[in-house]
Amino acid sequence: MDADLWPEVEDQITTLLEEPDVLTVVPAKYVLKTLKGFIGDLKKFQDDERFPQEQISKWLNTFEDWAQEAMQRKCKEDVSCTFVLFSKY
Repeated sequence: MDADLWPEVEDQITTLLEEPDVLTVVPAKYVLKTLKGFIGDLKKFQDDERFPQEQISKWLNTFEDWAQEAMQRKCKEDVSCTFVLFSKY
């Protein structure tokens, strides 16, 4: 992994962690897409001792928890959309 990318990834993740409310405002499918990207990026830095492994592990756990919450919210959004569609017919 290119170590030059770490500062940018770290800044983006820090910004997201400081604004967790955005996860409940933005549609769940976008939240899931964003979190999936961050999880993929972090896994590239995992097991590389040049980077803070404890911090990466903490972030991965946080993002995986958030992804589960967003998935549950997406299911509720999908069900609500389905009810609205069927109620029109």
